[in-house]
Amino acid sequence: MATPSRRWYQFSLRTMLVLITLVCVGCAGWVHRSKKWIRARHDALDRGLVVVAHYYTGETPAAPGALWLFGEKGIGSIMCWNNEDELARRLFPEAQIFSSPPMTIEDVPAIPMSQ
Repeated sequence: MATPSRRWYQFSLRTMLVLITLVCVGCAGWVHRSKKWIRARHDALDRGLVVVAHYYTGETPAAPGALWLFGEKGIGSIMCWNNEDELARRLFPEAQIFSSPPMTIEDVPAIPMSQ
């Protein structure tokens, strides 16, 4: 009695290389977008558009998406200046957002000159 031989799905080497290339291109695009997001987060913090507010909001949240794979830390709370709430919500979705009222140069108190 002959046992039926089971045939596994067969594909060519070319098909395998094309599939691996497509997966690699997709991963590279994802890494590029993630790095761009991290640069935008750090740029907003460096330029002072948003400031990390050290309010106790419980545990520090994890970085959004898979940014933690790149060493990015989550931020618990953010203080926004001059209506930058939308930017903060887009760049820091894990953070609790606090807003300050809009300010102009007239709102900044004068610093007396010491002699």
